[in-house]
Amino acid sequence: MASGSLVRGVVEPDSPGVLSARASADDTEQAMSERERILRQTAEVRERAEGLLRGLLDARARTRRLTPDPMQVATGQSAIDRAIESTRRMVETLRRAFEEASTQISEEDAMLLRAEDDRMSPTR
Repeated sequence: MASGSLVRGVVEPDSPGVLSARASADDTEQAMSERERILRQTAEVRERAEGLLRGLLDARARTRRLTPDPMQVATGQSAIDRAIESTRRMVETLRRAFEEASTQISEEDAMLLRAEDDRMSPTR
C-alpha cells in the first residue's frame, strides 16, 4: 500500500495530511515553548531589576545619613536618585512586557505565570 493512500476512508499515519498536522502541532508547541521561555526570561530579568531597585533604595538611605551627594548639590537630583528612577522605569517596562506577552498564551498558562509572577514580585 502506498504511503498517504486511503483505505476505507482512513488516512494512513504516514500520509502527507497527517504529517502536515503533526508539523503544525510541532510548530505550535515550539512557538508556545518559545513564548514560555521569553516570559520566564522577562520575569527573571524583572526580578533582578527589582532586586537592584531595592539595593539602590537601601544605598540611598544609608548614604544620605552620612554625607550630601555633590551631584545633588549641583543639580538638585543625586546620581542615585537618577539610577532609582531609571530602574523603576525599567521594572515597569518589564512588567508591561510580561503582561502583554502573557495575553498571547492560553488562559490557563497565563494564570500559572501570573501566580509565579506574584510569588516572585514582592515589591509590586
